[in-house]
Amino acid sequence: MFIKQILIELEPDKSVESTALITEETNIIEKLKNFDIESSAASVEHYIGPINADKTEGGRIDILISDKNKKRIVIENKIYAGDQEKQLLRYYNFDKNAPLLFLTLYGTDPEDFSKEEKNQFRNNLLKISYYDIICRWLEMCRKEAAQMPLLREGISHYLNLVKYLTNQSTSVTMNREISNVISQSLN
Repeated sequence: MFIKQILIELEPDKSVESTALITEETNIIEKLKNFDIESSAASVEHYIGPINADKTEGGRIDILISDKNKKRIVIENKIYAGDQEKQLLRYYNFDKNAPLLFLTLYGTDPEDFSKEEKNQFRNNLLKISYYDIICRWLEMCRKEAAQMPLLREGISHYLNLVKYLTNQSTSVTMNREISNVISQSLN
């Protein structure tokens, strides 16, 4: 379901002027479309070997999804954490054909992302944000779980946490609106 939602959310917007971005996203979307979702299995903190001296191999992948055809999707989850040196390059070297989803609160670029690294695996890297894509996915999951109260409430709590972390919670929104009203009344 996650991969299907990612595909829906990431269909290239033909109105976007940057054809390079559309091409990069399209390549990744094609890789995701060819992934066998039905046979997939996920592994968390997947060990890919010791980190070598030049830091181009090894480490632990946050989430690794594999299908029966040995295709993989690598997900790097970054919430209030810095990038490790050459971390994404290590994951790319682990499987040069695997899409690499870089999941951050707002879909930001990796911190120490050199132009060389970007050019080397730009056709595999896709930035995903909790702010919009994950929130929409969780809302969809909550609707699907309407008849399963424990699951629905668990998803609701997680959605509230994600909204809080991305400054979308009702208290943040309300504070912002109150500030705007006070500012307008002072003018």
